Amino acid sequence: MKRVLIVTIIDYSNYGNRLQNYALAEMLKSLSLNVTCGLELFSKENADHLSGKWEQILKPVLPFCLYKVLSEVWRMSRPAIEREREHRFRNFSDQYLQMLPRIYVNKSSELEEKISLDYDYYIAGSDQIWNPYFAGADYQFLTFAPSDKRIAFSASFGVKELGQNEAKRYARRLNDFAYISVREQSGAGIVKKLTGKVADVVLDPTLLLLQGEWERILKKPSLQLPKHYMLAFFLGEKPKTAIDRFSMQQDIPVLYMNCKSYPDLYVLDPSEFLYMVKKADYVLTDSFHGTVFSVKFNREFYVFRRRQKGMENMFTRITDLLTRFGLEERIQEWDAVRKAPVVPDWQWQKICAVLEEEREKTMKKLQELLI
Repeated sequence: MKRVLIVTIIDYSNYGNRLQNYALAEMLKSLSLNVTCGLELFSKENADHLSGKWEQILKPVLPFCLYKVLSEVWRMSRPAIEREREHRFRNFSDQYLQMLPRIYVNKSSELEEKISLDYDYYIAGSDQIWNPYFAGADYQFLTFAPSDKRIAFSASFGVKELGQNEAKRYARRLNDFAYISVREQSGAGIVKKLTGKVADVVLDPTLLLLQGEWERILKKPSLQLPKHYMLAFFLGEKPKTAIDRFSMQQDIPVLYMNCKSYPDLYVLDPSEFLYMVKKADYVLTDSFHGTVFSVKFNREFYVFRRRQKGMENMFTRITDLLTRFGLEERIQEWDAVRKAPVVPDWQWQKICAVLEEEREKTMKKLQELLI
């Protein structure tokens, strides 16, 4: 059985991150591949656990072993609610994903000495693994692996263009891939501009996994939930006035996820998140994956532009998705929820057919590459 290592962003607090990792792993397992996930790499180069002005002074001079200790102290000193959420996300990953243990290196260039290179293929993706603002480290371009075994699947830059210095480094790294597919058309444009290569544009793996496959891992939270509710899931600022007014108009309570003011909901794991979306009467969100799972479970949903510093330009991937499926009327302004007509069954069926067609095409390509 061939062995594959998925290298993606590891974020034990982000639902979309964990669920995209799960989706890609399941797609590869369906091809009878042995799938391992990682890398959770800790190095002084890419660790941001110690923050503040004093970090800039201490980080270069601290012995690496002491830096590791201080980082762990910082992690354990976080609020209990954050530690509980991370614990549940890790449990989800341990249950459903074969994860590499965390790897510690002083410099990323030492990774090759720490990791087994007996995998048949190494896959970078999906998620914004090449976003220059919080990812895009050399190891996320699989620099530790043989070039002919490097594959990018549904990778995202998260930006429409790169700065001059980044562009030069990215060009060198991208040229060493045997195959590249990206999640957005803008990403294909970056690859073409930097390397001359034509990158395939594929859907996020969370869209490619069948609805029934997602339903297999649904888990009902051990909470007393109302029979009817609308789910508010926001990564940035919440349009609370608009949401609460809409809740009153529909006479349905609103449940806020991803909000520490609602601790019982804040610590739900990714399986429970799926349940919450599937059972909601309405989903209100600024999240790409909040939108994805609303579509997968045929929910009535409304999408707001994300208000979060540095993240305002991330709405394009949502509008592209909604335009593709004829769901543009789901986009809302900030001041109020303007109720759109209910999505008819025939439209959901059409969307499902498109997703199944995309899945078949993508699985065929993966089979050609990996089998």
